[in-house]
Amino acid sequence: MTHLGIAIKILHSNHGGKYLDKGFTLYLKSRGTEQQLTIHDTPAHNSVAEHRNCMIVEQVCILLHAVA
Repeated sequence: MTHLGIAIKILHSNHGGKYLDKGFTLYLKSRGTEQQLTIHDTPAHNSVAEHRNCMIVEQVCILLHAVA
């Protein structure tokens, strides 16, 4: 898979279902991209991005609660 001339070698995702479609996995294979799946609902296994997303959601919830 390429974007702006950069090849994506590995796509990390969990077993949440978003990226498990057979057509999508075939597309990844056709582009030479390896798909690595981690355990569903375990942010600790899903790299820095998943941790950051969880922190942002928690901070937004705190802010919304403080304003209400």
